[in-house]
Amino acid sequence: MQPQTHLHVPEGFFVEHHIPDVMAQTHMHGHIEINYLSRGSMIYQLPTGNVHIPAKRLVLFWGQVPHRVIKVNDPDSIHIAYLPLSQVVTWPLPDQLMQYLFDGTFVASDNINNLDSPLMTRWLDDFQTDDPHRASLAIAEIQLRLRRMAIDGWHALELCNDAYMSTASANRKFKRKAAARKVQMMVAFMAQNYTQTLHVADIAAVAGISKGYAMAIFTAFMRRSLTQYVNELRLNHARALLMDTNDKIVSIALDSGFGSLSQFYSLFHKQFGVAPSAYRDSTRR
Repeated sequence: MQPQTHLHVPEGFFVEHHIPDVMAQTHMHGHIEINYLSRGSMIYQLPTGNVHIPAKRLVLFWGQVPHRVIKVNDPDSIHIAYLPLSQVVTWPLPDQLMQYLFDGTFVASDNINNLDSPLMTRWLDDFQTDDPHRASLAIAEIQLRLRRMAIDGWHALELCNDAYMSTASANRKFKRKAAARKVQMMVAFMAQNYTQTLHVADIAAVAGISKGYAMAIFTAFMRRSLTQYVNELRLNHARALLMDTNDKIVSIALDSGFGSLSQFYSLFHKQFGVAPSAYRDSTRR
């Protein structure tokens, strides 16, 4: 494996489209990634082996897994959608699917769907318009597409060319997978309870680990603290309410789990660059 770099990707949802090529370095990021190859195939190198990406399938993986494209075959183009984990975990997707992603497994749709290519193109166009209404529709469509995939069928992509691992490497792999599952348990608990008062001890207890270890592995995997992650969940919830309801801002702040209106205003402005009222106004022009 090449040296690992943490790829800086924008916060929130976005889609890109380009011709795939070999990556110079292995990189990581915190989003769930969807790859859609229009033709050909490509191979990602992972710490545990290589994985073959087929064309005309939705392929999902967690970007926190160190990965690098090492080979492309007869490529045409690729659409890549980046989905914030803090929102994906709130979607009604199968627990087994989410566990596979947290374990570092790549999963793919079972069937070819001729609508996937135009859908990816539309999502790209919607996000490029900077229109919050179109972006909101694209996000809803992405969620529904993944829910449909969960019903239509999906499977784990098998590793190929898996190199011999020493005992030490195998132990590191086992420990990383065990830690990832602890993180998954904490993420799922926060996704279900972020509107309530949460303490680090409560979150750690769900995973059966100490507060110190919980904070350490969560920060290592997620590149943010437990408190920052809970606030992201609450801010995303509040942003949706600002866009879709006429509720008073103080009610939205409290319903989203914030302890005070001043805390909500401060964190919202820091995250989105505008006050909640200004954000609401911008979505209704």
